[in-house]
Amino acid sequence: MPVPDSNQIMQLARKIADQPILWDKVVGQVRNPQFLRQLVDSGQIDDLSTVIAGQDPQGFGPEPFGFLAAALVFELVKGARIEKLTRAVGPFLISQPCGEFHWLPVRLQLSDQLLQDRKIHSDTRMRLAIYGDRARSYLLLKCYKDAITECRLGLAARKVLGDDVSDDININTAMTYRLRASAERHLGQLDTAVVDVERAISIFEDLLNRGVSRVKSNLAAAYVERGGVHFQRNSFSDAVKDCEVAINMCLENHDVASTAVLADAYSGLANAKRHLGQFQEAIISASEAIVLYQKLMDEKGEAQFELNLAIACQKRAAALILCGEFMAAVADCEKAVTICHRIVYDRDRSECIDDLALAHMHCGQAYFAQGRLMEAMAETERAIQLFEQLVNDGRNELREDLDTAIQHKESIITRHDARAISLSHESDMMMPRLCQVSAGKFIMGRDPERPSSWIRRWFSKQFTQESPPRSIYVSEFYIDETPVTCAQYSLFMRWMCETNDHSFCHPDEPQNKDHSPLITDQELFLNEEQPITGIDWYDAYSFAAWAGMRLPTEAEWEKAARGTDGRLWPWGNQPGLALGKLQAWYHDDGTVCKHPRLAHVFDYPDGESPYGCLGMAGNVWEYCLDYYDEHWYEQMPQRNPVNKTPAQQVVARGGCFTFNEHDAMCAIRIGIKKDVKIPACLPKLFRKSIPVFGFRCASDSPNPVGAIGAMRQVKAVDRFE
Repeated sequence: MPVPDSNQIMQLARKIADQPILWDKVVGQVRNPQFLRQLVDSGQIDDLSTVIAGQDPQGFGPEPFGFLAAALVFELVKGARIEKLTRAVGPFLISQPCGEFHWLPVRLQLSDQLLQDRKIHSDTRMRLAIYGDRARSYLLLKCYKDAITECRLGLAARKVLGDDVSDDININTAMTYRLRASAERHLGQLDTAVVDVERAISIFEDLLNRGVSRVKSNLAAAYVERGGVHFQRNSFSDAVKDCEVAINMCLENHDVASTAVLADAYSGLANAKRHLGQFQEAIISASEAIVLYQKLMDEKGEAQFELNLAIACQKRAAALILCGEFMAAVADCEKAVTICHRIVYDRDRSECIDDLALAHMHCGQAYFAQGRLMEAMAETERAIQLFEQLVNDGRNELREDLDTAIQHKESIITRHDARAISLSHESDMMMPRLCQVSAGKFIMGRDPERPSSWIRRWFSKQFTQESPPRSIYVSEFYIDETPVTCAQYSLFMRWMCETNDHSFCHPDEPQNKDHSPLITDQELFLNEEQPITGIDWYDAYSFAAWAGMRLPTEAEWEKAARGTDGRLWPWGNQPGLALGKLQAWYHDDGTVCKHPRLAHVFDYPDGESPYGCLGMAGNVWEYCLDYYDEHWYEQMPQRNPVNKTPAQQVVARGGCFTFNEHDAMCAIRIGIKKDVKIPACLPKLFRKSIPVFGFRCASDSPNPVGAIGAMRQVKAVDRFE
């Protein structure tokens, strides 16, 4: 149903004015929000629902009634008998919230006609209020230059009044400064924006100090606005301070206005916290904003709150991605896209297309982080299409967002091309080479007198779990040349996200478990050629089964690492540095790593084991199939031993880049909880979460049947068209 223009509403007003009985009711009930509903129920006005477009008669609020009141003003100022109501109805119009977006053009039409009337034009106080209302409407319509013009006119009207003015005039003046600051901020005019918002804060604080407590929520909104200016200036700490001041103010009030400002403050705080690297705090703040916006949506039903809800979801998603919580990030982004799509197309609010474009772009980034490249490309291309349309229409402030989306598309293509190449070449990292380990005996375990680092002693609480050394027989098997990489694991994640198929998972795994890696620093830990980390034993087990393989037993792992001559490290009996070259990535001084990073899986070819395996010393601990028992060596069988007795811990082998050379010896083993992606001790040691557990796969066959095996038959894949 089309939105009525001012002429239609004027016709309705004339119809009421022609009926004295109805006219008397309007005069008496002009401030009653239920009045329209009473008129509809009485049947005295025909087709009112046509005029009030799409509104439920049971839900009539002050907004459509405010427009009717405005229409009455237009008629009243034309006749002598209704001059007395001009100032009663006019302030009522401009005191109402802007409400639903589709009423804003009508609101601007009506206020324009109000300003053209000589009686209104001569009332400076009325003009100041109307200019402020028009500026607010233009802001919601994203017509920022028009908003600045209205503010300029309002402030010019304010000068006429001089210094001896009422509190209401000062409030309107401060609000006008704040509205102009918001428009200037959106246009990138940050220097003038900060001047205007500080003027607003100064006026509001003066009023508050004089006992005008009703301006507290307005003052809080001004602090939020200044926080936005600080954010765009990259002064993130200052933005946090302003948002926190606003939050404390709003928590003291309990009205709707304070709730709305509180939600805005939490949303701004989430953005600033994320840019300061405080990702968990950003998630908490964004979650608070989401709850509040949802509450306002339920209570008020206004589309602006719905749009703010979508924006808060995107802010939380950005922080979730940085915390490695990709599935939750995707869910937030998909919700944001749905909301923005509904606002733009169902509510016919074309000025929100930029919000929809941003939602598509952020959704593409979330899909990309999860390894779902096809969905990432689709969302990113939608964003680019919308941004290009807006830039061509003159929205030059969105050109930077367009460039960001284009760069992200190139990143997706690059990763897709790398994936395509890896699928078409037998020796590429996507299809790891399997190393054959022949059947036979080897020496498993180590001399208990050999040293071990303090870190591993703390980890395992004892020294003799790998002794006594024993001769163990292992049947022939095949094992990956390198640990599973991030690129390989991304294929598994894509499969899980698209199919939700948990048939490969361990029977004891929690239902609908999230197999996403827990990564807090993508640059350091999510390079495609690095071992996948931030995963637990259940994740490793599921990937191996999906690939048609399994985790190696710890006996298989140790034989593949040291061969049959009982060597201490895969390359021999001397530490890597003693040989004048580095065979592995570990610490040589026993200290805690201050600048952690992972090596790529092919970085240390000199560390190759007798069977051709790489990376079996240092870099990442590797999960084995066995459950952990510190007394296992005292009871294990001499042929193909594997501890299948369920326990809370599983075995990990090989050391890592944060431990020293003693922990990288072939015989070293530790126990780690099977459902923990990052051990609890690590944040205490390194002051932040550091993922150090990965895995490689093993098979009884040189041609395993599974997803990885199927890749070996693929010679080419389709590029993005």
